[in-house]
Amino acid sequence: ELAKKWLSSSKKLCQTEEAGIAQAFIDAIGSNNVGAASGLLKASSSSNYAAFFMIKKTVEGNEAALGWFESAGIDIQELDNDGKIALVSALLSEYQWEKALNIVQAIDNESLSISPALAQLSAFTFLVNAIKAVELRGSVLTYIPFAADRFPLADDSESIVLRNRAVELFKICSDLARQLGAEDVANIADNYVLWLELRNSETREQANAQLQSYFISYTQKTLEYLPLAFAFGIDFDSESIENEVNRQTALSHDNDPILGLARFVLAQTKKSFPAVVEYIASHRHQLEKAVNPVAVGMLEIEALARSGLVDDAELLLQKIEGSGALEAEVRNLQHIIESAKGKDPVAFAISQYQQSEATNDLSHLVNLLERENLGDRYYSYCRELFERTGQESDAIRVCNAASSLGKFSELHQFLSDRMDIVKRSEGLQAHWAWSLFRKGDLSGAHEKIALLKQSNSQQPYLKTLEINLSIFGGDWESLSIFVEDSWNSREELTANELLQAAQLAKAVSPGRTRQILEFCTGKYPDDPQVLAASYFTATTMGWEDNQETSEWLNKAMVLSNDDGPLHRASLEDLKEMMSEARDKNERVYKAYFDGDAPIFTVAELLNRTMSDFYLIQPLENKKAKDIRRKNLVPIFHGARSDQIIASETIAIDSTSSLVMENIGLLTHLFDCFESIVIPHSFMRWLFEEKQKVAFHQPSQIEKAKYFERLVSDGRISVFHPKKINNPELALDVGDELAYMLEEAHASPTNESQALVVCSWPVYKVGGSFREEEVDLSSFHHSLISCSQLIRKLEGLAVITEAQCVKALNYLRQHEKEWPADLDVASGARLYLDSLSITYLMTVEMLDKLSDAGFEVYVFKGTRDRYRSLINYDSIIEQADSKIENIRKVFSSGLTSGNVILAEMPLNREQVAASKNNYATPTEELFETLKVCEAALIDDRFMNKHRNITFDERTVPIFTSLDFVETLHHKGFISQEQKLDARTSLREFGFEFVSISAEELEYHLNHSVIADGEFKPTKQLRQIRENLLLIRISGLVQLPRDAQWLHETMKTIAQAIRVQWSDGIPIELSRARSCWLYELISYREWAQAHQIRGDGGMAYLGEVLRVDSMLIAPESLSNEKKKDYKAWLDEFVLGPLKDFDPWSFKNVVDTMKQQVKSISQQSMLEEELDG
Repeated sequence: ELAKKWLSSSKKLCQTEEAGIAQAFIDAIGSNNVGAASGLLKASSSSNYAAFFMIKKTVEGNEAALGWFESAGIDIQELDNDGKIALVSALLSEYQWEKALNIVQAIDNESLSISPALAQLSAFTFLVNAIKAVELRGSVLTYIPFAADRFPLADDSESIVLRNRAVELFKICSDLARQLGAEDVANIADNYVLWLELRNSETREQANAQLQSYFISYTQKTLEYLPLAFAFGIDFDSESIENEVNRQTALSHDNDPILGLARFVLAQTKKSFPAVVEYIASHRHQLEKAVNPVAVGMLEIEALARSGLVDDAELLLQKIEGSGALEAEVRNLQHIIESAKGKDPVAFAISQYQQSEATNDLSHLVNLLERENLGDRYYSYCRELFERTGQESDAIRVCNAASSLGKFSELHQFLSDRMDIVKRSEGLQAHWAWSLFRKGDLSGAHEKIALLKQSNSQQPYLKTLEINLSIFGGDWESLSIFVEDSWNSREELTANELLQAAQLAKAVSPGRTRQILEFCTGKYPDDPQVLAASYFTATTMGWEDNQETSEWLNKAMVLSNDDGPLHRASLEDLKEMMSEARDKNERVYKAYFDGDAPIFTVAELLNRTMSDFYLIQPLENKKAKDIRRKNLVPIFHGARSDQIIASETIAIDSTSSLVMENIGLLTHLFDCFESIVIPHSFMRWLFEEKQKVAFHQPSQIEKAKYFERLVSDGRISVFHPKKINNPELALDVGDELAYMLEEAHASPTNESQALVVCSWPVYKVGGSFREEEVDLSSFHHSLISCSQLIRKLEGLAVITEAQCVKALNYLRQHEKEWPADLDVASGARLYLDSLSITYLMTVEMLDKLSDAGFEVYVFKGTRDRYRSLINYDSIIEQADSKIENIRKVFSSGLTSGNVILAEMPLNREQVAASKNNYATPTEELFETLKVCEAALIDDRFMNKHRNITFDERTVPIFTSLDFVETLHHKGFISQEQKLDARTSLREFGFEFVSISAEELEYHLNHSVIADGEFKPTKQLRQIRENLLLIRISGLVQLPRDAQWLHETMKTIAQAIRVQWSDGIPIELSRARSCWLYELISYREWAQAHQIRGDGGMAYLGEVLRVDSMLIAPESLSNEKKKDYKAWLDEFVLGPLKDFDPWSFKNVVDTMKQQVKSISQQSMLEEELDG
């Protein structure tokens, strides 16, 4: 009625268009009939169209109004601003989000710049369309969600554009509203702006600073932004906030929503659940004025349930349920109560989500699973949640779950399909960098890390990835940077991080390793894990004899419990463990010699490195003069024949890299092939090999050098015994102690005192494990301990009291003193057993004995052992140098692109089965087959097969022998170089290197006869020695390896026949044939033959040997055949007849049978022809 009155008054003044529109509103709404406003449509104006739409909307509802708008075909520009506002509002009310977006995108900027309401509604439209979870879109239209930091805003590029546009429009709304005095509208818009900027990675830092600025002093503005501050983790003083809320409540009405929201936040900051319940009860009225009562109820029910007041919680739930709360909200509250009762919260959450299929329930379930760390289910629901939300944080959770489960292939595909969001997320970029690394794209991973570092990213595990890139790429020098960074930030590092830094420092900065370990054990002095790990790291560096280092072990033993890290064992337990280990080692060695296990597995089970087999043992073989000191390294299967490699892309197994470096042909890989593929962990494995080789018995080698210096300086003399007079004593105590006891006992009384230095008691050698003591009472006048000797040194003023006390403290832990307290005479002759030498070295007293005037003697065998260690040190240096060269070659190849790094096995089972989440290069070799045409493998377990098949792809297997042959075939090395390489392989002890007719001929042609004697070349001698070594090693088992033996003997027999060709002098033919015939000797392989008796090699060996020689080659001239027969009679048949008549008769009988058979065959053929 009031509207009619005012309209009547207006019309009396003048007639206007607006008056007509107002009349239409009054008539249509008053009569509840839209037709009463149909006159508005007679004139085509934006105001009329807008008015009619609003009237239709008011009278018939949103759906009808929107239907009319669509059927009328009116464009948004044909509505005035009020009409635009009504249209967008109707679309949002009807959840027609996409249509609303299409409309607001068509609204011109001029319209938006003059209407705060239109700007606000447009901002909301852009915002809701940036929310992928459709059912959550409406929730942001009324207030900013409490969980503002986690609310699922989609983070793809399209959604980011929408969010940025929303921010622009909220800012326009704020400015316009503030100009019009609508401060509350402006404040709401400002809140939305700040929230969206906090959720934008590009504006987050600035927005965070702005939010923090509101909490420097506590005002009304502080309270407005308190929910955002609480959600985004801004520190604030709860007490000051409480005081400000109380002050504002006293100054204004208690239904101010800002104050109610502040109360709700304060309730959640209480330190205990009972305090939360009490606070809600005290301020319920004010809370429920501003916050949905269900939300308050949820907080209160959780607090009651967690406080143990489950019954009260259930009563409150019944009340909320009766007030008309949504079913989903009631289920959430039931879940809280059921969890408090001890029921499985995960099962309840799964059931709840399956019923509701709501995004909020799914998010709650994922949060629970994340806390419970429930692997596959967590990953599955994470993916489902991300598909609903498109949110960066949910994508990161998917990646974290996939990574922890080893689902690297799925992870890579997930990221590849979503590069749009990856580019905007540091967390996802870090995952992508890791994924590129696993794929073998080291340069790509480097680029991603560089970008992240430019933005000062604090992503976890980036440093770990950088370290991996340095190791896996062969850039080991750069690791020193990480070591120094760790040392400089050592105060902030955890125990595990410090120990990892120490491990890294071992390879690049040994001195820093010690500092890190000392700092770590000082920072965590009561952590047995730290102490034990530090001790074992120190032992690999050769510091185990250091007193401080020993203390780490002692303390770790004291602090250890049933869970470790160290465990106590009785002598009986030790005996059993040693016996089991011995049996296991025997089985492993058998599998190794039989070629029934991969070399990586063998090395791991024997606690040895690949370098032990492929570098150190071969180098020792090459250096050894006595064949009995050599040990074969079986790497080629005997049934293989040399082949030419036609492929241009080849995978290199780690075994082959070591072999090729040994024979000096590694760099020729790049001549021979266009691309070389190495397993993903090749460089990591090489890095570990280098560390193990470099610190192979370091303390023992240093002791050996120190000992040898004392001998060279004449401060220690070496005792060379002639014989043992008391064999029983030697059987009891061993040769070393027996010789020294006899020498001291036999010393004339008129000479200087002679004493043997060793610990009491002495146990019988070779008997039970340290149980049977040897009675040495007859020698007590000649026996003293190291402790007694140390006291004498102090008495002679050679050492200080402090030095004496320190030495004795160590010795008390390791030795006992002899019952007889002998007085050690000045200038006495001291015979030191090997254990005493070790003790005296450790306490740094060995060199003091000569200073005191004593004559010091050691057993010859002791010095020999120390000399062996020194020799071993030179071999270690060579092995280390070879590893370094391999690193340089392949690292350079990776940089140039000639070497391709295969991807890491992206199979969960493979990763789970490997240590440190990395497989061995041999395990990863299968991945290289995806991008190569052939594989080079010097592991007999593998190359006994001609091909290797993976994922229905078959690739041929070759060996270094094939590589050598290929190099010569392609003209990269000469024939001499090729044959020298084969000789080198034999020198190193690598087997089986077959004997070829070509190399026999070549080396025989380079041999000479001097003084009537055949002088074979070094290469021929190496072939002979190699056959002998194979025979005595037990490597060959017959009939298993019969093919290799047959082919070898056949090749030698053919070489003998070749020596009788025209042009070779008779003397040379005879000499060469005799030398070659010695190599055939089948009988000497009898021990390798499993068949015994008449059918065995011992019986038939000579028959087989002679049979291979009996018939002269048909190609020879008659004269040469006579010469051959003469040689055969003199050097083959004659000796056989004289020394082995049984075999001779067998040969004759065999020949008769062959002649008879040939005759019968000939007669049969004549009959058939006739």
